[in-house]
Amino acid sequence: MSQALPLITRQGDRIAIVTGLRTPFARQATAFHGVPAIDLGKMVVGEMLARSDIPAEVIEQLVFGQVVQMPEAPNIAREIVLGTGMSVHTDAYSVSRACATSFQAVANVAESLMAGTIRAGIAGGADSSSVLPIGVSKTLARTLVDANKARTLSQKLKLFSRLRPRDLLPVPPAVAEYSTGLRMGDTAEQMAKSWGISREQQDALAHRSHQLAAKAWEEGKLSAEVMTAYAPPFREPLEQDNNIRKNSTLADYQKLRPAFDRKHGTVTAANSTPLTDGAAAVILMTESRAKELGAEAAGLSAQLRLYRHRRLAGYAAGARVVHAAGAGARLPDAGGSHAYRYARSFRRADAGQSPVSGKRPLCPRGAGPLAGHR
Repeated sequence: MSQALPLITRQGDRIAIVTGLRTPFARQATAFHGVPAIDLGKMVVGEMLARSDIPAEVIEQLVFGQVVQMPEAPNIAREIVLGTGMSVHTDAYSVSRACATSFQAVANVAESLMAGTIRAGIAGGADSSSVLPIGVSKTLARTLVDANKARTLSQKLKLFSRLRPRDLLPVPPAVAEYSTGLRMGDTAEQMAKSWGISREQQDALAHRSHQLAAKAWEEGKLSAEVMTAYAPPFREPLEQDNNIRKNSTLADYQKLRPAFDRKHGTVTAANSTPLTDGAAAVILMTESRAKELGAEAAGLSAQLRLYRHRRLAGYAAGARVVHAAGAGARLPDAGGSHAYRYARSFRRADAGQSPVSGKRPLCPRGAGPLAGHR
């Protein structure tokens, strides 16, 4: 999509962002270890509906994103509907757009609202880097299929006798692009070199992100949008993101060695995003529907104004900067009056994707390198 799409119905109805919620983000194999993405999605949608006082039957569509799908439950959206007490008649389907998957879910619900097929929907995404589908080698997979077709025990044994020990090793999910074989960190290195983004700039952005996030938590700016999560074995709740480096210094970042290009690289574990578990969701409605339901601020607190997907040429993975959510909000100023302010959200995972510019308020609560990659 080369042009931004204004989001308004044929009747002139705007799209209201009624409410939103997310789980805390947890580093891989920590607080959400053993919790699949489906359960994270159920957790956040169920809590969001409970907090909003919006009846579940009002929601006509749920679109959810998941990058790493579980083979036993490929449609996470349907499982979330069934697991949160929503109507079984609710339209539910899943999407995947790599790192911009949740943005795509928002865009899809927005398009349904614009088309008039629904008046209220939920968009969101969930992923777990701790609960992953572990596969088998291609040789073993083919042998299992052939053995299933074999008619006699001797035929089956003959097939299995051809296997070698290496064929029995488990195969973890790929972290590289299928077409190029490049990892996201490799692409970040490409961009940093192409655009002349120095190691110092990347470390500064990552450090700034963690400091801003820590400050936002201390000042209570994130508490309303992040739920307290209880995960098995339910001994301790997770109330805040556990991947924020609150006490690190810029000098600490400079000590780390490059993680991908060991000889000439600038991308490190500190200025890249950690693998993370989490989920988030929003309720979108037409403005008229929000008013009918008496939703918070009658749906006028924020509107989804436009979105745009654009792929930058020349890079395999990390340069997918997605201008997916342009949201306008009426916010009170110090004098009590309201001013219309505009925020644009885009997806990036590594500090090598953009240098810091002090001329514009960029990610005042922290950027991609701290939020984690799911």
